[in-house]
Amino acid sequence: MAIDRMDREIRMAGYRKDILDSLGNISGYTKVLTPVNGANHVGKNDDQITLIVEDKAITFRLQWDATHPTMPVLVREENGVGEVLAEDIENLQFEYILKDGTFTDTPGNTDDVRTVKTTIIARTKLTDPDLKGGDGYRRRELSSVIKVRNLGL
Repeated sequence: MAIDRMDREIRMAGYRKDILDSLGNISGYTKVLTPVNGANHVGKNDDQITLIVEDKAITFRLQWDATHPTMPVLVREENGVGEVLAEDIENLQFEYILKDGTFTDTPGNTDDVRTVKTTIIARTKLTDPDLKGGDGYRRRELSSVIKVRNLGL
């Protein structure tokens, strides 16, 4: 469910970007997409992205849950106000496909981004004593590829 919400909002990045043009910034952000590669909010080289949709600056990132310090969570912030979208998400990665077809983790010019690939790794809440090797958590990886509609052809 969380990745579906991210997909919908990333797809809409730049919608009504004329508001950003007239205001100059929204919550301090001046670009439709602001990627952060290797943000390390949970120490796993995780990424973060902020996007502008109408008059909203929406950020997707990871953080450790304040009440459960061993539980990483996926957070969505809108104009600085956050909500937890999903628990036990220990890695979040974004990769960008540019208008010339090249792939990158760090786009030099975010106006050239046409597609965003999102990958999350979720883990079980509890360790599995029957799982041999590793730290005992079972993990699943989920990826999606999102065409950003409002950033050009």
